[in-house]
Amino acid sequence: MDKRMLELKENVQNEDGGINMCGAVDQMIAEGMERGLEQGMERGLKQGMERVAQEKVWGIRNMIEVCQELGGTYDNTQFQVEMRYHLSQEDAGKYMKQYWK
Repeated sequence: MDKRMLELKENVQNEDGGINMCGAVDQMIAEGMERGLEQGMERGLKQGMERVAQEKVWGIRNMIEVCQELGGTYDNTQFQVEMRYHLSQEDAGKYMKQYWK
């Protein structure tokens, strides 16, 4: 017998040693809902983090383009990207190479 079934059996046995099927079904439903909620939250968190990362890249790209359009220098714009987005010089440089036209 599966370990989970043994735990379930212990939790829903009645005084006569039989199994309270309503209790067993209720417990299985509750466990399934809990697992589903956990998985849904994990997926939602992952998708949320991906969205934040994507929005950050859009923000960096827009900042670089606007600074360039307003006559900002390459070095000053890179410095601003580093400061505003808490990036290393190397990481900001990668964005600059990609989005500075």
